[in-house]
Amino acid sequence: MKKDTVTDVVNYVKTQDEGTKLLLLTRLIVKGKREVKDQLDVLLQQGFTRIKINDTVERIEGLEYSFKKSDKVSIVIDRIIKRDDEDFLIDLQMPLTRLSLKAKEFV
Repeated sequence: MKKDTVTDVVNYVKTQDEGTKLLLLTRLIVKGKREVKDQLDVLLQQGFTRIKINDTVERIEGLEYSFKKSDKVSIVIDRIIKRDDEDFLIDLQMPLTRLSLKAKEFV
């Protein structure tokens, strides 16, 4: 997995058709000896509301799920609908520049 730059993500989004729905994701990293549920509580406090578990997007609040080591869990940074205008690209760059992305995935 490589760390993508803001430019990488913006260039990828530019190649998509107008109206395409995208998810901006970063891999969930559980810090220290925390459990996944504890890390999710921290994410809620930081303002994140959704995660992607394997191929399914779930709301964090009230989530009842038994996590397995084989699960691929990502934080949903933003949900995007591609527009072909300059304001869209400026708005897209704001969350990207605030975060240190470990990976990107688009759906």
